[in-house]
This record gives sequence, structure tokens and C-alpha cells, in this order.
Amino acid sequence: MAEENDNAATGETQTTPPEQTTTPPAETQTPPEAGNDKTPSDNAGGLVFPDGTDGNAVLAFRKSCGYPDEASGYGLPMETEEQKNLLNFIHKCQLDPIAAKVVVKNVAEIMAADEANAKQAFIDGYNKVVESWGENKKENESLMNKGLSLMKLDQDKLRGISESIGVEAALSMMMLLGKTQTDHSGVSGGNSEDNESLLGYISRKRGY
Repeated sequence: MAEENDNAATGETQTTPPEQTTTPPAETQTPPEAGNDKTPSDNAGGLVFPDGTDGNAVLAFRKSCGYPDEASGYGLPMETEEQKNLLNFIHKCQLDPIAAKVVVKNVAEIMAADEANAKQAFIDGYNKVVESWGENKKENESLMNKGLSLMKLDQDKLRGISESIGVEAALSMMMLLGKTQTDHSGVSGGNSEDNESLLGYISRKRGY
């Protein structure tokens, strides 16, 4: 009360200032510029991907990726008919050089595996037939080798024949040919009891 009286005596009034609260300003965002509100376009990295329904645009894009005008432009071997046919097919598919090399590599691996399997199958069949000859093994092998020599055939060509008529028939046919060189019997048309035409023998072996 004394303090109030003192203030009253001096004519001054004292008020307590209100408590101030500081409200942080709301975060402001820079409005997007016109045209920047889209998702990243399809030309990222400098490549412009064409509409898949536009054949000419797709072809132009593939050429920009190295697709050659001709199959020889891939720079891959085209020495055999198989290689030429494969690269011509790849070119028709409009593959770029990297994809072409991948296809050629995989096809070569598949062909090599098939060739290895075919050789092994022939070897297995050959050994099986030879073992079945028993005591006649040495004589039959001699006749067979004479037949191969007469026809100028190697093991690969013999394998090719065996793939058509079977291993047993192929080896037996070479034996018959070898016998013609030995005593002019069999397919030579001689007077031997085992006289048989070559075509007749093959037909018999194949079950015709």
C-alpha cells in the first residue's frame, strides 16, 4: 500500500508488460517454376527414347546405338554359311552390336556343347559295339578300317553316318566294305554265302 501511495503521489502508474511469445515463421517454399512440376523425362542421359509404336523412330534410335546397315557391319566372323545365316538373322532382328556379340557367343557355346555330346554318344556306342564282338574284335576292326580306307572316311564322317543309321549298322557297313577289299564277297556281288547288297544290308539293319 505504501508503494501504491508513493506512485500515486508522483502521479506515475506502473504497468507490467505482457508476456511476449515468439512464433517461428512458417517454412516457405519456393513455388515451382513453370514446366518443372513434371517427373523426369525419358531423355535422361542425353538419349531420347522413341515411341514404341513408331517403327521409323525406333529404327533411327537403334542406328544411333550402332545398329549397322548390313550384317557385315557387326564386324563378326561370316566365314561359314552357319555364321552368315546367324548374323543375317540377328540383323533382321535389329540388334545392336553388343547384343549381337552376346547372341553369337551363346549360340557358339550351345553348338560346342551339342558337338561334345554327339561325340561322346558316338564313342559310347562305338565301344559298346566293339566290345560285343568278343573274340572277333581284332578281325572285325581290321575289316572296318579297310572299309573306312576304301571310302576315304575319317571318324567324324563315320559318326555322321552312324547318326543316320545307327552305330552298329555304320560299323557293320564298313566291315562289309572292308570284306569286299579282302575277298570280293558281300556287297561286291561275289559268290559267297554271305552275299548281300549294301542297300539291302542297310535296310535290314534299319528294320525296313
